[in-house]
Amino acid sequence: MNVLIAQPDHRSAPGELLVALEAEAITYRILLEKENFVLPEEADAFEALIVLGGVMGADDDADHPYLTNIKQTIVRFSEQGKPVLGICLGAQLIASAFGRKIEVMDEPEFGITEITKTKAGKEDPVFNALPDTFAFMEYHNDRFNLPDGATLLASTAYCSNQAFRMNDNIYAVQFHPEVNEELIRSWVAEQGDWMESFQPDFIRNLETEIIPALIGTTKLFREMVRTWAGLAKKAVG
Repeated sequence: MNVLIAQPDHRSAPGELLVALEAEAITYRILLEKENFVLPEEADAFEALIVLGGVMGADDDADHPYLTNIKQTIVRFSEQGKPVLGICLGAQLIASAFGRKIEVMDEPEFGITEITKTKAGKEDPVFNALPDTFAFMEYHNDRFNLPDGATLLASTAYCSNQAFRMNDNIYAVQFHPEVNEELIRSWVAEQGDWMESFQPDFIRNLETEIIPALIGTTKLFREMVRTWAGLAKKAVG
C-alpha cells in the first residue's frame, strides 16, 4: 500500500508514524508545507492519506492556500472509499472539509493527557488496540466539532471531541500519538519559553516523566497503526 502523507507544518514531523508504517511494509510520500499545492486528482496514485498537525488553524486557507487542496483531497479520498487518518490539525482539517467550524479553546490542551474511550470507541476495530483509558501527548489550541455521521471514539476531561470515525474509512484524532523523543525535544527547543510559562512542570519533568512516558505511547501508537493498516489494506484490496 502506498500512502500520501500531507505535512502542513515543518514543525509537526511524522515522528513515530514512519517507523510504524515501515514495520507494516507500507510505502509513503511526504508532501511538506507548500508542496501540498498538489491538486487532489494528483493524489489518485495513492491508496491512503494521512494528514499531520501544524500550528495554523484549519480554516486559515487565506494565509495557507494549500490547506484548501488538503481538504479537497480529504473529500476526494472519502468519495473514493480510501482510508484517511488525521492527526491534530489533520483531524481538524477533516472536520473542516466536511463543513464543521473549528473553534478556538479558552486555553490550550497540552502535555501527556489521560484519554478515555467512549462506548463506541471500545467497540471500534482500531481503538480496540488501546486500553479503555490511555495517555498521549496533547498540543492544540483549537478543537473540532463532529461532522455529520461521525462516531465519537474518545474524550478528555477538558476537550470532549478527541477522536472520531466516519464511514469506516476515515479516522481523526486530536491528540499526538506520533510524538517520540526526537520530536518532543524539537518542540521544546523551539517552544520551550512558551511551555515554561504555560506549564513549567512539563519542562521540569521532561527527563523524569515526559520522555519515559513516550515509551508507552510509542507502543500504543504502533499497535494503532498496525490495526489501521490492516483495515486500510483490506479496504483497497
